[in-house]
Amino acid sequence: EGSPYYVNREKRFITDTPMDDEACLQFWMERIAAQVKEVDVDLPEDYEVFISPDATGYICRYYFVDHMICNVFWLEDIEPYTNELDLFPACSQDHLSNSPCH
Repeated sequence: EGSPYYVNREKRFITDTPMDDEACLQFWMERIAAQVKEVDVDLPEDYEVFISPDATGYICRYYFVDHMICNVFWLEDIEPYTNELDLFPACSQDHLSNSPCH
C-alpha cells in the first residue's frame, strides 16, 4: 500500500517519482553525486539518497539516510523551518537527528 518507490541499488538512490521521466531522475542523480564531490564529504558506509524532483524538474528535494545510525542528513546545513522541507511544525533539528530510517 502507498506510493511505489524506485531504487537504483548501484547508485544508492531512491525516489517515488514515476520512472516515465528517467532523464530528469538521471540529471538529479548526477547533480547530487557531483555535489558530494564538490563539498568533499565522506559518506557513511550504509547510506541511501532519497530524491524528489518537482513536476517542472527544476527543483529537487533530497535527503541522505545513514542506516547504521538511523540519521537523516543533507550536504548543506538545513534549517527545517526556513527551508522548504514540507515538515510538520512538530519537527525540530533534534527530531531530524533522531529520525528512524525508512
